[in-house]
Amino acid sequence: MRILPGLAALALACGTAYSQAKPGKAHPPKPAPPPRAERRAAAAQPPKKAADHAKQVERLERMSPAERQAMLNRLPPERAKRIQERFDEYEKLPPGERGRLQQQYGQFKQLPAARQEAIRKVFERYNALPQERQQAVRQEFNSLRGGSDDSRRERLNSPEFRNRFNADERKLIEQMATTVPR
Repeated sequence: MRILPGLAALALACGTAYSQAKPGKAHPPKPAPPPRAERRAAAAQPPKKAADHAKQVERLERMSPAERQAMLNRLPPERAKRIQERFDEYEKLPPGERGRLQQQYGQFKQLPAARQEAIRKVFERYNALPQERQQAVRQEFNSLRGGSDDSRRERLNSPEFRNRFNADERKLIEQMATTVPR
């Protein structure tokens, strides 16, 4: 479950905006570059278009290890580390699991851009949880995901559910259950 959003996040993390000058046009002088901290913060921002995210993931999957390393060397160290960790996680998976994730990601790419963005936001919140809470939330989400709408509503309103999860976690689980495709 962490890898699929990881692939989407990988696309987010790797995306960069390139501006290309048109030949023959006069350009005003470039302003002084922003301070280093501002440049790093700007570099960490994802591209704006959802279609660009999918293209980035596909491009990264096709890269050789040497090409990927060269790309990582051009990124801020923290960002490069996150991307490398996700690749390492992905590469450790058995082939069947990779295939399942690729299929899920293909389905994700077919969703409207607004739905993709909603799913990304939910998983950003999920990934911000401490590891032990991620596991509890993931287990609950998986159990809700397999049930009917009625059983899901019943579970979300149960005292056990309310006692096991804090308000933010309950809201996150409910959003995951309603946003992420089955």
